[in-house]
Amino acid sequence: MMSFRDQWLRNFLIPSSAVWLMTDISRSQGRQDLFTQQSPQVLKALREMALIQSAESCNRIEGVTVDPDRLRPLIIGDARPRDRSE
Repeated sequence: MMSFRDQWLRNFLIPSSAVWLMTDISRSQGRQDLFTQQSPQVLKALREMALIQSAESCNRIEGVTVDPDRLRPLIIGDARPRDRSE
């Protein structure tokens, strides 16, 4: 950890474009926190949809076919697979 000695950090310059990106990230984090507090049910629905779509894509890559109406109960609910391909 020699970089923390000899005032290296004090002399370290950060490009202005990097500072702009860091402030944008900070601003977005504040919006994310506000969104999670104001509408958690929307966030939960989006998370479930992403999980279902991810599982569907993985299954498609592996060659597994599942009826779209059956996919949600299999992933989110407590449904049991009917056969090995599910």
